[in-house]
Amino acid sequence: MPSKPRSIAAGMLILPLGFLAGWAGHSLLGLPHAPLPVKDGISLSDHGRDHLNTVFHIDVDDKSAMEDVLDRAEAILAAYADQNVRVEVVANAAGLGLLRADTSPFAPRVREMMDEYENLVFVACANTISRLKEQGVNVFLIDRTHSKETAIDHIVERLRGGWTYFKI
Repeated sequence: MPSKPRSIAAGMLILPLGFLAGWAGHSLLGLPHAPLPVKDGISLSDHGRDHLNTVFHIDVDDKSAMEDVLDRAEAILAAYADQNVRVEVVANAAGLGLLRADTSPFAPRVREMMDEYENLVFVACANTISRLKEQGVNVFLIDRTHSKETAIDHIVERLRGGWTYFKI
């Protein structure tokens, strides 16, 4: 069995090779190499489908991270207001605190943003809610927060649809 340093070194060599192979394959298929619409974002598709739509993911209970995700979501909504962009904020694990009516330091701001932007959706991870309930925690979400699937399933669905992803 290889040692950890060798495994890490091999992984560091394989990653760029995989990137280059994908890039070359992309060119062979005649697909354009378009830049991502938003700096620091990840998108599986930038070929016309929903590329301005953005999903933000938060999984930490950190007040500055929560404020950051709200600031970024609002900045995207304001910058692309005339382009009918959609934005979703997905919270799981400790990040669910952002969307809990009883614990969120930003509950009033989340409600105001939902009132102001009809193209903004907040999504709470159903698995995280179930886990908390098993631990005896009553979870009260901010009104109009959606919760119907796991955060990861939701994010993967959006990425497949060409959305840009930001992990906060």
